[in-house]
Amino acid sequence: MQANQFTAVQLAQLRRLPQRISKWALEIHCAAALYHLDPLVIAAILERESKGGDALMPPGPRGKGDGGHGHGLMQLDDRWHKPFIATGLWAEAAPAMVYAARLLRQGLDAFGGDYPETIGSYNAGIGGVRRALADLPADASLEKRVAAIDKATTDAYVAGVLWLREVFETAIV
Repeated sequence: MQANQFTAVQLAQLRRLPQRISKWALEIHCAAALYHLDPLVIAAILERESKGGDALMPPGPRGKGDGGHGHGLMQLDDRWHKPFIATGLWAEAAPAMVYAARLLRQGLDAFGGDYPETIGSYNAGIGGVRRALADLPADASLEKRVAAIDKATTDAYVAGVLWLREVFETAIV
């Protein structure tokens, strides 16, 4: 996937996603446009992280998960994102998605536009992904790269997000 390949996904298309994700279509669309990201990757991460907020306590943007460390819809971890968490903006959908999109853009830039590595960096950090890939040859297949990254992530994170992205792409066609 290239960084700008999916920016053509329109707001109306995002509204065709499952309701727990589509209710955040405007926020997804704006965050993706701001950082020139694939909005379906953001939607897939939103689904994976919090089921659109439904999996949080309390449900919605002000909810928490991951033993109280994951904050908001995008499950921003208070151990790694202390300054942003301290602002309280994690509890609002738009700023949380913009912050998450900024993290994804940093990953995309660090990994030359490769989304599997970028998705992995959202979960395990850029350094975690670099360490996971250190023993692979530069021309390793996508399957081998995803498997290596997922050893550093939570519950086959990259494979799961990529699968959700494909499911969502089918839903908007």
